[in-house]
Amino acid sequence: MPKFKMIFLLTLVLFCSSSLFATEYYINKNDDKTCTITSYRGNGEDLKIPSTIDGYKVTSTEDSAFSFCGSLKSITIPESVTTIGNSAFSFCDSLASIKVDEKNTTYAQIQGVLFDKINKSLHTFPAGSEFTTYSIPSGIVRIENDAFAGSKKLKQITIPESVTTIGDYAFLYCGLLKSIFIPESVTTIGDGAFSLCWSLENIKVDEKNTTYTQIQGVLFDTIKKGLHTFPAGSELTAYSIPNGIVRIETDAFAGSENLKQITIPESVTTIDNSAFSGCGSLKIITIPKSVTTISDNTFFGCDSLKSITMPEGITTIGAGAFYGCESLKSITIPKSVTAIGDNAFSFCESLKSITIPEGVTTVGDGTFRRCESLESITLPESVTTIGSNIFYGCDNLKEIHVQEGSYAYNYLMETKYFDLLVCPPSWLL
Repeated sequence: MPKFKMIFLLTLVLFCSSSLFATEYYINKNDDKTCTITSYRGNGEDLKIPSTIDGYKVTSTEDSAFSFCGSLKSITIPESVTTIGNSAFSFCDSLASIKVDEKNTTYAQIQGVLFDKINKSLHTFPAGSEFTTYSIPSGIVRIENDAFAGSKKLKQITIPESVTTIGDYAFLYCGLLKSIFIPESVTTIGDGAFSLCWSLENIKVDEKNTTYTQIQGVLFDTIKKGLHTFPAGSELTAYSIPNGIVRIETDAFAGSENLKQITIPESVTTIDNSAFSGCGSLKIITIPKSVTTISDNTFFGCDSLKSITMPEGITTIGAGAFYGCESLKSITIPKSVTAIGDNAFSFCESLKSITIPEGVTTVGDGTFRRCESLESITLPESVTTIGSNIFYGCDNLKEIHVQEGSYAYNYLMETKYFDLLVCPPSWLL
């Protein structure tokens, strides 16, 4: 298990005029006397979703409505429900079986697995299922988002030739899955589909597939020229991305604990969100000149990363880009950078000093939160926006270098950090 912690954000939107709490359910009531379950907050084990709540017919559930309900062992979906949101039952660790009223015209179950009859898709494989091997029925065309997410015991999966689409994070956290075969029929694989499968050693692809291929067990998108997934259980400690690849896709290397070094070719122009998150052994990486953005959470939790080279041309350092890089002692931010996102360097516990170059206009919320070794920082005159709590937990901070009269100077003069300001008088410049 990697050291970094994945953060799951479950957002519950409550409209004061239409969202009400009924017993253990949060619901949205509609004018036609139907309602949508937005969230379940009970402790039921063998739960039967009611067909009516407060006199309103239950017709749908929102995304993630029952997710992370640890007590659930089985759940029954009534005839009235015609829409079940994405990830509705994801990460219910004890959920072994999903049942569906036989009169339901939209959904059905086979061996406790939930299917959408209209879209011919596999909606949810319950995370607590006892199955160690599973064959998706022939005729299914889509594996929905998070369909197998968190399946604790699943070691082998067979995908039939009928499947054309594998949704986002479809097999996220399938910790015992060792290999997977992508048939010829698959034309779309969503973001992070095989992310954080720590036992996954290789991904195989039918040679006749015209969209995807594999090289050394690594999955590539031949249309986008993107590296889609480096299997997290690979034994490789060093890896060179093939020249010609232009994109490193979302979560591509996430959780690859054995990787110590990655070489990125000049052909790469885009590194998507969380591409290297949780690569706990990664020590050295160089970003080529062709890349202009360090995306959100790119190196989140890379706690062995000691140095990184960022070229001129980088314009944005995304939110959480280096969050939790606790071994990172120094970093040089290129002069081309104009924005630094929220929590970009949070919990970089070894970082002692940093200079924000002239040209940066935005420093986001909590940018240096809990950088416990940080002693000195320079904020340029160009900064016009500073987020909240940027130095929270920086207990060893001794000097903040600013220009007298600058936005940073005026902003920090109104905070507890005013006595740490170091600035030459304007008349000496």
